[in-house]
Amino acid sequence: MRLKLLISTLAILLLLPMAAFSQLSFDPEEGIEAVLEPDLNFETGFVVTNNGEDAIDFSVSMSLVGDYYIEPGRVLDWSNAQDSTGDDRLRGIVFIDGLYYIAGGNSAHIGDDWNLIYVFDEDGDSVDVFVQPDSFGNGMKDLTWDGEYIWGGAGAGNTVYKMDLQGNVDNSWEGPENPYQAITWDSDNGLLWISAAANRYIYAYDRNGDQIVEMRLEEVIATKGFGYFPEDSDGYNLYVFSDNGDVEGRREVLKINVNEEDENYGDFTQVTELEFGNQGQANTLHITRDIDPHHWIFLGLLDQTDYLVGWELQGYLGWLMVEPMDGNIDAGGSQEFDVVINSADVPDDYFEAELAFAYGEDVDYYPITMKVSFERIQTSRTLYYNAGWNLVSTNVQPDSTDMEYLFRDEVESGNLLMVKDDEGHFFSPMFDHNDIPGWFAEDGFLVKMNEPTFIEYE
Repeated sequence: MRLKLLISTLAILLLLPMAAFSQLSFDPEEGIEAVLEPDLNFETGFVVTNNGEDAIDFSVSMSLVGDYYIEPGRVLDWSNAQDSTGDDRLRGIVFIDGLYYIAGGNSAHIGDDWNLIYVFDEDGDSVDVFVQPDSFGNGMKDLTWDGEYIWGGAGAGNTVYKMDLQGNVDNSWEGPENPYQAITWDSDNGLLWISAAANRYIYAYDRNGDQIVEMRLEEVIATKGFGYFPEDSDGYNLYVFSDNGDVEGRREVLKINVNEEDENYGDFTQVTELEFGNQGQANTLHITRDIDPHHWIFLGLLDQTDYLVGWELQGYLGWLMVEPMDGNIDAGGSQEFDVVINSADVPDDYFEAELAFAYGEDVDYYPITMKVSFERIQTSRTLYYNAGWNLVSTNVQPDSTDMEYLFRDEVESGNLLMVKDDEGHFFSPMFDHNDIPGWFAEDGFLVKMNEPTFIEYE
């Protein structure tokens, strides 16, 4: 197991004692609990042993648990965006830095001079408004955000526009469709996925307007909006808000596999159906974690009533990576799992995940918890040690690096049993042996205590 820290500003505890699951046992058994300061990356791991008489094939899935578990598909809120804008042809939406940017299409509908983009805060108060470029037809039908610029297709024509947050055009280029119904930013590959309303073809472009991908689907999709979901469990990352034409108001959410290296490339499947009765057709799609950092939220508009609707999509799991996610373990054999815990881009809070190990008809569960603290301590750090093994480090470099000095009180009381580093060195008071070079902030250590205790490092 690696003990070396990628970034040192970290304290992490691995909680032990041992209890048995039905067939699999885990080491450490009670899970992993990490306490991190912001913007850190930590590598650790655990071991799973197959105690059965037969080999098993396993697969691992992850889910958020605890206070921030959400039911996927739950409607968060309804909001009448038409009342706020006075525009009854609202088409595209993005959420950026606490503000909603909504594209309207009143120019074609009631003869207004310009199609506009309306800007509102989370309370529904107007913040800004600006004219859409090439403001003809029904206006921009979908919008997306690449982290720096807003993108949208012209309401009439085949031009794609790149705009700053004040509506100033930074760049534009023409593509093969007229007009574009859907556009989204692929954050994994740095591409823009675009498509017309009802078409077998979807395209991927880079920011300069160079076509990178042309994909032909097996069926025509009644596309109303694109969104990109980087954490889809099946790797079908391109989401589609689709109007299936059902008079009772069922609206489909589909997802497409756009990974060219995957054997299912180009396949699509249904995520869910959304019931809206006579509230309107599906229109535009935006997937974001900016509204709630614990969850991915799915935003859409219904074009007859211009309701803005938000749904829970999934709890955020980007802070946790586990490998491998599938494989096999021989009878009596073990499998090591690598874990990466990342505290970047998350709030000061708890994140609780559960790994589900499925094998045959059985499922065993393994918890991993991250606590993020924004309180930075520069001069001292107190670490809590459980009875048993603890994996620890600290951002504070003690004045003394000598292990025997740092653990002197625990040695005197007989509480310290052993300390190990990642180079095979160890400190054992029982055997009067210590060849650990010293305590350094960039390193991690395994420390075994007889009883729980606190130690301050300064």
